[in-house]
Amino acid sequence: MHTDTNTDRYKCVLRRHRAPTDTLVPTPADSKALNPRPTCLPVMTDWREQTLSVTFALLAGSVVLIVPGLAGLGASLPLLVAVLGVGVSLATLRRRLAELPPLMGQAVGPHARDLWVGPVVAVLAVFVVEPSATAGELQSIGGLLGFVGMVNYFLRPLYLFLFGLAGRLLPNGHSG
Repeated sequence: MHTDTNTDRYKCVLRRHRAPTDTLVPTPADSKALNPRPTCLPVMTDWREQTLSVTFALLAGSVVLIVPGLAGLGASLPLLVAVLGVGVSLATLRRRLAELPPLMGQAVGPHARDLWVGPVVAVLAVFVVEPSATAGELQSIGGLLGFVGMVNYFLRPLYLFLFGLAGRLLPNGHSG
């Protein structure tokens, strides 16, 4: 069985709930409230970050469809190429986006580096739903992407509960 020292547990709590540049030192009460289990599962921490990155990417895809729709533009080849261009631009800026400073105490850099996926998903969604979408339909497709992103965000506690339950039920105490 793997045992952690109190210092390891505090580092785990800070890694999960604070931006990397925070220098707050948690109290034992914070540790029990934020991390009731005696171990910190790196797989779970990575998984939590990945689900948040999916939300960021879907919201970015939503924006790149809603904005042209609000401007009265429907789906067209030049528009979709421009949206893909936004995705390529974000992909080339991945390293700089990953270095963004914390915002309101939360690290956004690890999630911003994956924003390029949003425009790519947006273009694929337009091709799947309606390649010749009108401005209103483009807004609707963008709204649907944003809705899926927010459902993902709000269901994260359920995902984490199920992940933690699976971790307790597996013989090794983790599900990774």
